Amino acid sequence: MERLCRIAGSYGSGSAIIYATPEFVAEMGPDAIGMPVVWPAGGTGTGVATPVYNPRNIDEIAQYGRIKTFRGNTIIEIPQSYTDERNEVTQMNPALAYIFPSGRGEKPVKVVFEGNTQLDEFKNRDRSFEIEVYQRVGVAIVTNHDWCVYVNADLQG
Repeated sequence: MERLCRIAGSYGSGSAIIYATPEFVAEMGPDAIGMPVVWPAGGTGTGVATPVYNPRNIDEIAQYGRIKTFRGNTIIEIPQSYTDERNEVTQMNPALAYIFPSGRGEKPVKVVFEGNTQLDEFKNRDRSFEIEVYQRVGVAIVTNHDWCVYVNADLQG
């Protein structure tokens, strides 16, 4: 994840924005930082002590229930929904996180409206009205080499 954030961030302002479902973010946990071992005077050895949690992540977990940043990169939760009556099949694959560069101003989704809105009214024989509205819309997802997808194989999709 850290490597993909660096790759995406190199195309923007140096940091990235991570878009993920709540299930994915909950599995991320706090960003553990390995602290070097400090040996007592006269002691020898090398290694890494038990990870220490970033205080900012601890505050985020206390306030929001999960982290909102990962090593300086903003995390934005994509709302999740279900497609079945038992709430077992998710609408979005929870195993995927999308990582985009921040600060570029370039949007990955383009929406275009072509022409004016067409409006037609019809009066039926029974004196009821029908109103038809027509607007031509185009949507495109711009795929560049500057965004990444991370897959958490532990989550089912």
